[in-house]
Amino acid sequence: MGTTKPPLVGVAKTDTARDGLRFLVVVDDQDCAELTRQMIFKGSGQRSGVHVAASIDEALKKLDEQTFDVCFLDYALVDRYGFQNEELACLKSIFTALVFLADKPSKAAALRALNFGGKDFLVKTHMNSFDISKSIAYALYWKYREIELEARTVREHVTGLGTVPLFDEHLRHALAVAKRGKEKVGLLMVGLTGMEPVFEDYGDDVSEQLLKQVGERIAEKVRSTDVVARLSDDSFGVVLVKVASSSVVDTISGTLNGVIADKPYNVNGYTLKIGTNIGSSTYPDDGENLDQLKTVAEDTLDAKVTKQKEKTKDSFVYYRS
Repeated sequence: MGTTKPPLVGVAKTDTARDGLRFLVVVDDQDCAELTRQMIFKGSGQRSGVHVAASIDEALKKLDEQTFDVCFLDYALVDRYGFQNEELACLKSIFTALVFLADKPSKAAALRALNFGGKDFLVKTHMNSFDISKSIAYALYWKYREIELEARTVREHVTGLGTVPLFDEHLRHALAVAKRGKEKVGLLMVGLTGMEPVFEDYGDDVSEQLLKQVGERIAEKVRSTDVVARLSDDSFGVVLVKVASSSVVDTISGTLNGVIADKPYNVNGYTLKIGTNIGSSTYPDDGENLDQLKTVAEDTLDAKVTKQKEKTKDSFVYYRS
């Protein structure tokens, strides 16, 4: 595991610096599809990473097999397929950016496409590689800007980490990506022990500073593509994307257990020591969806808490430094 400090809240993204962007062109005209492919290569500076589908159904099948960042989508195909189709509607949440290609200029069509979730609207007969390049840059900028603004509004005020709704949304997204890429996702539910005396005896300021330090320790031990969130007064959650196996999840769990509990915390002149229990689950080994994975992880955590209570009533130690 690397020690590079990640952003406190985020969602797994494609490693575009290493692999480049991945494009899906959905056009039923072969000549138009090939021309669009060439313009993407020229406009993005890439020589690979562009796939073509001649129909919506073919595009959906490709999405089951792999992930894409940007989709150039024929407006006429979508119109025939039905803008209200539930299966089609999922496209706007799957892609980082959705760019519509139209046969002719139309304000009504452009407005409908943008309302659907498109980031740009290009006319096939007028576009060139420069337009494609601008469209890609424009679409990605606004998409990432929206993600950043959304993350800021739902960060928990004490630790700066994500809240439960954002955490659940990240987990759903990670599972959708893992399903298409046949990858594994790990889930950790981190429960802190010994926090009650801190809340009761030391007040909000000390408690909040302690929780902030716990969040920082967790974030420092996971990757920039992983997600950390505060779930309650004494619990955190971690989504581990693209893990090799459940044993890797267990290893990370052990690492976090040590980094959280082994070293005391210095807060406002006090040296505080707390304990932790961590429950884990792995997709698809332990479940196929968010609820199943959370249930397994929570059950594992509860079992550890029960076992610990049988050994000791309180794992919290504090003393004035």
